[in-house]
Amino acid sequence: MRMKCFLAILLQLFVLSGFSNAETKSDLRLDRETARVEVGKSVVVHALPSASGDVWWNSSETSIADFVPASDGMSVTIRGWKTGTAVITAHFSPYGSEILHSASCQVTVAPNSNPYRVAAVRISPESLVVQKGNTYALTATVVPETATNRNVTWRTSNSSVASVSSQGIVNGLSQGRTVVSVRSDDGGFVAECAVEVVDSEIRVNGISLNHARTDVNVDGTRHLVAYVYPANATNKRVRWVTSNWEIASVSQTGIVIGVRKGKAIISAITEDGGFVAECLVSVRDGWLDFGEGCSALASSPFSLWLLIPLLPLMVRR
Repeated sequence: MRMKCFLAILLQLFVLSGFSNAETKSDLRLDRETARVEVGKSVVVHALPSASGDVWWNSSETSIADFVPASDGMSVTIRGWKTGTAVITAHFSPYGSEILHSASCQVTVAPNSNPYRVAAVRISPESLVVQKGNTYALTATVVPETATNRNVTWRTSNSSVASVSSQGIVNGLSQGRTVVSVRSDDGGFVAECAVEVVDSEIRVNGISLNHARTDVNVDGTRHLVAYVYPANATNKRVRWVTSNWEIASVSQTGIVIGVRKGKAIISAITEDGGFVAECLVSVRDGWLDFGEGCSALASSPFSLWLLIPLLPLMVRR
């Protein structure tokens, strides 16, 4: 039996080496590996993939620096919020491939030249769905924390749709859309929240994923899809988390990345109601991971036809 397994392994190594050579042609780099920005300022970083594919981004510390992606996803505007260091990483997966490439930019957020003047204002959340007749409290954060005049003024672009108080309390008045903005008295910096008011809110009552368990190779990807119920729920936004970032990470679009061998639970949590759906992810070292014996060959999409020539050996006693 060991000889049969050994022959299968040799055959697979030979074939997969050809595939790996073909796939190493794709790559990813950024137009800068480091960036320095003051609190309240921003800098643009571009991803430069060598082929067509999906690109997505993440920040190691959003309280220090977050980002706003461009419409095509190929660049991000990085925003510095407080002093410190954050790593902004771009991930690239070529179309039709499970190969993952990553490139990072280390962002240093430096103190303002004048720490007593306002440099920016941040609003949370940046989008909101509220039912007619209900209220929601927005939060404004003035940076830097050492700014002397931290007073702000709230406004709404359509007062017939929603009003906003001097404390940032939004009140839904009629169905429609409006933009609620907050402006710093010092410097006139502005942040905005897109608000949608609905007549009757349809509450979420559950969530599920397209996989309850799945496998992924180190540096490979899997796409998890969250199904929020009912399908016509008003607020279908979800937040993705992992039980162990050192084993598997997950983007806010459900893209799972294998980091190192092990198991992690990926969870999708609804913003409305806090319903949770989970997927157990097993991260393998590669196609030839023998953690579960020769059955690990099944993790490769080529495994079945690779074993066809060996069937006579396997069934002969």
